[in-house]
Amino acid sequence: MGIYSIILVGVAVIYISVALFFYFFQELLLFRPTELADDYKFNFDFPFEERNFEMKDGAVINAIFIPAENERGVLLYFHGNTGSLERWGPIAKYFTQFGYSILIPDYRGYGKSTGVRSMQSFFNDALFLYQDLQKTYEENQIVIYGRSIGTGTASWLASQTKSKALILETPYFSVADITSIRLLFLPTSRILRFPFPSHRYLKSVETPIHIIHGTKDAVVSYSSGMKLYESIPNKTNVHFTTIQGGKHGDLATFEEFHSTIASILDDSKN
Repeated sequence: MGIYSIILVGVAVIYISVALFFYFFQELLLFRPTELADDYKFNFDFPFEERNFEMKDGAVINAIFIPAENERGVLLYFHGNTGSLERWGPIAKYFTQFGYSILIPDYRGYGKSTGVRSMQSFFNDALFLYQDLQKTYEENQIVIYGRSIGTGTASWLASQTKSKALILETPYFSVADITSIRLLFLPTSRILRFPFPSHRYLKSVETPIHIIHGTKDAVVSYSSGMKLYESIPNKTNVHFTTIQGGKHGDLATFEEFHSTIASILDDSKN
């Protein structure tokens, strides 16, 4: 075997090894959960109720419900890929000022939630929670909110329901689209187990869609959010808000973010 053949074999072995590593350990790259003990007590400085939902496969989804004064509806919030409800509860609390109570779950493996993660489990759990809310609220009182990794689940859920609105903060065209840019040498679209093709889901969403993205986002690029927007065939009820200079986790520091949320949720301004 010549030197060039040896080099080619070596390169092939390295390539396959990297691809296999990505396939089996991709969850470590996509999800960064903080686990909490079963007896952990949340210590928020606002009223809340802890809820546990048992799924058909035996998994338990831990969530908190934050009631709003003068309630006009409820917002189902799917958070980002880092932390747990201990971090995300206070962030979601913001939306109660508009008269919307909040139900925010931790994904499987996050906080106190249990069970094996898969893309389908994200969807099954989301639909279960939505249907549970329907026991109390009409669909035109339910707003679906997704942030970062949560925008994929939120987009899918909106395609299966008739909620009042869908709000996507820093969304992606698809997770496969993001990873393919960062890992150009890997066939990520084929080996990714969590592709979350949001662009496919939004094509069948009938509810108003609101996308909010910052131009300086280094985690989910602004171009990916714009690509998602441009993929929606009927833009009659689709709105894209650009936050100039906004990064991935600081949009709430911009006044335009607050005015956009108010225009969506504050009925007195609609």
